[in-house]
Amino acid sequence: MRTISKFVLLLCIINSILTANQSKHPYAGSWSTATVQANNVTEYKFTSKIASSGGRGTEVNYHVFYPTQLKRYRGPVPTLVWLHGSFSSLKGIKPLSTYFQRAIDEGKLKPMAVVFPHGLNQSLWVNSKDGKYPVEDVLINELLPDLKNHFNYRPDRIKPMIAGFSMGGYGAARLGLKYSNLFSSIIAIAAGPLDENFRTLESNSESRDLLLQHVFGGSMQYYRRVNPRGEALEFSKNTYGKEKLNLHIICGDKDFTVGHNQRFAEYLNEIGIKHKYTMLPGVNHNMQQVFQTGSDQIFDSLNQQISSSLRKLSKKRNQLRNKRGRQSRRLSMGRRGSN
Repeated sequence: MRTISKFVLLLCIINSILTANQSKHPYAGSWSTATVQANNVTEYKFTSKIASSGGRGTEVNYHVFYPTQLKRYRGPVPTLVWLHGSFSSLKGIKPLSTYFQRAIDEGKLKPMAVVFPHGLNQSLWVNSKDGKYPVEDVLINELLPDLKNHFNYRPDRIKPMIAGFSMGGYGAARLGLKYSNLFSSIIAIAAGPLDENFRTLESNSESRDLLLQHVFGGSMQYYRRVNPRGEALEFSKNTYGKEKLNLHIICGDKDFTVGHNQRFAEYLNEIGIKHKYTMLPGVNHNMQQVFQTGSDQIFDSLNQQISSSLRKLSKKRNQLRNKRGRQSRRLSMGRRGSN
């Protein structure tokens, strides 16, 4: 019995070590998560062909916050895509949705839907270089189009906004710049890693090595290409749409990424990309602190973009009505002339 007990204990220890090591892996877990129970939050699922390695399809889930004020709204819905940080796919959904609903109720934030995708453990919202984990492609080419099945998501009428914290800020910056034709605005909060040589995580060499190996295939060239700096450089080469980019970088002055965020902002100036940079006093790398101190700045950016999108939509509708009116009058005059 003692021998069996020792063997069982040994198995438990080995299992705990393996589990701990797996949990550190950038792509630990599956494409689907547990369901989050929160007011005005709904879970949706779809079968991904991109995520499937065997071609049979892989189930992917995500969550959407849909505020009370939009329940009877029939127009194109303003939509924010919120990208989570490392190891926190589900942690922010309930507090953020509660926070957004309260702000909308109090008139501080205009009604909008918020999409919470699942970006695996620590993917940095990048397609892994080996192609095994196409996180970016699943989000852009499958998840966003799937939104049309669940509410009046009309990116042709109102382009979505994209934002995120930490790893999510990194993802928002790089994806917003790469797909500037798809997203109307970018809010990158405490984004990282942003430096050219991947030094943000030098104090945690194990995590840095894991990311460099599994996400970027050990290639600093690939890291530099898909990093927000790399996407910003590519964006700067195209003059079209430059003046329309709405990019807001936010970081606490006590955040360990603040130096890299400042240098990223300076780099954007050097390559001619307009943006807004906000430093929050006394704020660490903590999303709750960010919203406590910087909610006005975040809400201002969101409200300005939503207002701008709705104005453009209204203008297009008026132009279409006027065009139809002119066509109707021409037809009417043509009928009279023939009589």
